[in-house]
This record gives sequence, structure tokens and C-alpha cells, in this order.
Amino acid sequence: MTGSTSAIGYHGTSKSAVDSILDYNLIQSDNPYDWLGIGFYFFQDAPVRAKIWAVERKTEPAVIGAVISLENCIDLLDIDWWDTLTKSHDFIKRKFEREHKPMPTQMGGRHNLDKTVLDYVVDKLENQGIHYNSIRAIFREGDSPYPGSDFRNLDHVQIAVRSKDAILKIWEHLP
Repeated sequence: MTGSTSAIGYHGTSKSAVDSILDYNLIQSDNPYDWLGIGFYFFQDAPVRAKIWAVERKTEPAVIGAVISLENCIDLLDIDWWDTLTKSHDFIKRKFEREHKPMPTQMGGRHNLDKTVLDYVVDKLENQGIHYNSIRAIFREGDSPYPGSDFRNLDHVQIAVRSKDAILKIWEHLP
């Protein structure tokens, strides 16, 4: 995506990390299960979801808000990326088969396969001189409100910021 669109994101964290984050010391997550690959993760337009995440994981929970540029974003809300994802997955699958290694899998909340595919896409583009600052996608999570529903109580859009340049403004979000 090119252009000057932006989004508001919220990051759940600990009170002790707030000052460092406000100084743009953003430590990117790089766990094998980080579904959008390497990045500093935000819940788009969802301060309550960020707070819930922080309360579940941090002793002194806090929430950071940010204006995030979506310029140079791999925006998986746009169908334009599906062919790239499919071809990248197929390439990775063949590579793992040639090396007689098991493919990364999705298990519960661990999205090892998605991370592998997206990190490959970003690396391949970087090698071609094409830089992306972020990745955005819908994350399906939680329980349905009634049988047969496709809604989930914890569904949200996540943005993984890969470059500090994508953060236009940052603040502590107070409830």
C-alpha cells in the first residue's frame, strides 16, 4: 500500500516499560509464533483489547497509543497480497521438503507457519530493494456470541510495526 493513510494502534505493556516506549525504544517481538512476523504489535482501534492483553500478562498493566503510518504496509486486509502469500507458502513447503524438515505449524495461539511465511515475504522484498514498515491483518480469536456465528469476542485487527518510521505519534493511553 502506498499513500498517506494512518491508523490508531494500542499496545498492551507494563507500567515499567512506558517511559522507554515513549522514547521510541520499541523492542520488536521475534517469537517463533508471532503471526505477523517480527514487529512491535498494536491492536488497531482497540484500546480495551490492548488493556485486556496487558492485564492478562503484566503485573502493572499499561497501554500505549500510537498513530501508525500505513504507507509501505503489507496490508492483508487487501486481497492483493493473497497470491504472494500462496506462492511464498508453496516455496517454503518445497524448501522444507527438500531439506527433510517438518513444516512449521499453527497450534492454538502459536502461529509458527504464518510467521515463517510473512518473514520470508518481507525478506524477499527487502532483497529486491522494496521496504515495508508494517504488516496489518485481521486476527480471529475468542468465543462466538451464539451458535453458527462467525463473530468472536476477541476478534481484532493487528499491526506489526517493523520500522520506527511508521510511528508518527505515541502516548500513554489512560483509561
